[in-house]
Amino acid sequence: MIIDYLGHSEVLINIKNSDGKYVKILSDAWLSSYSVADLMQRNPVIDIDWENFELDVVFISHSHMDHFDPYSLVKIFSKLKNKPLLLLPETLTYTEKLLKNYLNCEIKILKNKETFQFKWINIQWVIFPDWMNTNEADVMTLAVWNDEEIVFSEIDIVPPDSEEWIGYVYNLFTQKDFKTRLYLSTRNELEGNLTIIDLAPEDRKEFALEYKQKRIEEMYTHYNNILALEEAWIKANIYKLPGFVRGFVGQWIIYPVMDLGCEPLKLQIMSLEENVELETEVAGDFGLFYPMYALNRIWGQKRNSDEARWDCVYQWLGRYVFEDGDLQNVEKIPFVDWKYFKMKQDLDCECRRELKDKPVISQENSEKWIVNNLEEKIQIIQNYLNNVFLPYQMWRLDANLKNLALENDWKYVIQIKYWDNWEKKILGYFVWSLGSNGFSFVKSEEFEKYFKIDSETTSEWQSSKTPPNHPISKISNNLQITDNSQISFNETYFIEDLINFLEGKIELYSNFWQYLQPGTNIYLWECLGANFINNEIILKKFRYHFDLAKKWIEPRERVLKIIK
Repeated sequence: MIIDYLGHSEVLINIKNSDGKYVKILSDAWLSSYSVADLMQRNPVIDIDWENFELDVVFISHSHMDHFDPYSLVKIFSKLKNKPLLLLPETLTYTEKLLKNYLNCEIKILKNKETFQFKWINIQWVIFPDWMNTNEADVMTLAVWNDEEIVFSEIDIVPPDSEEWIGYVYNLFTQKDFKTRLYLSTRNELEGNLTIIDLAPEDRKEFALEYKQKRIEEMYTHYNNILALEEAWIKANIYKLPGFVRGFVGQWIIYPVMDLGCEPLKLQIMSLEENVELETEVAGDFGLFYPMYALNRIWGQKRNSDEARWDCVYQWLGRYVFEDGDLQNVEKIPFVDWKYFKMKQDLDCECRRELKDKPVISQENSEKWIVNNLEEKIQIIQNYLNNVFLPYQMWRLDANLKNLALENDWKYVIQIKYWDNWEKKILGYFVWSLGSNGFSFVKSEEFEKYFKIDSETTSEWQSSKTPPNHPISKISNNLQITDNSQISFNETYFIEDLINFLEGKIELYSNFWQYLQPGTNIYLWECLGANFINNEIILKKFRYHFDLAKKWIEPRERVLKIIK
């Protein structure tokens, strides 16, 4: 089996069928240099030689654009001589019509735990129950096998140490007498990386030690759970299976150092190699000695069970050849050129981020944009709050809206700001009170002060009354003007960001560049990015970006225009 690691979570699985021919399965499709949703750079940046790039299958695990990139998909289905089959998990069924329209491709929908045979290769997805509806709740993991080899990929999740999960993977790995059982784990240190960028140098080392200790504790907990279940009754320890080998890949999203050249943005709290070192040491403490490798740029390692020493393999990122339960060789991928940006662990670096309190995407004439169809914009947000956010948040176990309101004088208040080309202003507040059936919009006193229709109208109305022809009058003419200094709000957003999110122009993780005010909640933002309740927004997002991709607009061009 050959694994071509293309960086981030993208791997190309090359596995032989019964005819001895390699079937090539691309797991997730983000080959662009930038993510148009996150507004961040890929690392490494790759350049595909489309003349020598061949695919049989493209698999999409979930709807995040660092896995489901319209710009990459348009290139794949336009430039390849032979169009691959597009495999979608049933969690993405709602995108089938859109994808057929833009890509003109054959699509297969695979149900949970259904095995699909393609050219005598078995392919299976699985999604596991999660009591919390996280932003990764729709991720489908992937398993691919023939008669002699199997590979399982976590994709973008941390699997639970549950009886169901452990039993499923064990049964998957023992259904045949496989010579190689490859398990691909994904590691994501983005939260830690962003934190150390923001911390003062004197605080970074302490945080880094705490962060690493947390990772170690998670590893000990995992192996304890595995052994406890094994001793109890399951007898399902995949780490003891013959031919078991583990590969680690990383979620490598970074700030755009390629174009901005800012050294502090290269700070990294923990490398993939460190993860493998710690994992190997912890596994060894439980008497588990199996080969594991960081499939990333320089080296992987394994612990020798016979001697107390480390065996290191120093190689460059690329093609990993697995055979007989171990890594046999690392080669250069023939159809890819790499540009890797070496991250730093110099925690004494003096610089930090300072994010401006502005919308993610600034309008060219923001005040004109605000006034134009303002009533409609407010109504769109109000409809979402009452039809989606209110029921969603009311039944969240970890942050129930009723309990949140009890902490704020029986109300839940969302402040709405706008940008007037020079500074932020308060437009008003969406307010929900216990016992009411929805959010109501209350205009601010700044609203009266700054939104004057014309001089003639302005001279006629008083500070306590909205002009009858003002666009907001139909919604809130009966509501009292609020003194901003007296309002205690729970969340705060720019109206530009909320409308752009609802129109599919930004996404949950566009806030890498956004100032989400400390001390306030971001539950509405999380709701906008939640799975299974926002299919309409996701479809708008994909239509918007497929239209740009069809015009051959590069993600780098769009992202730099926004962030510079």
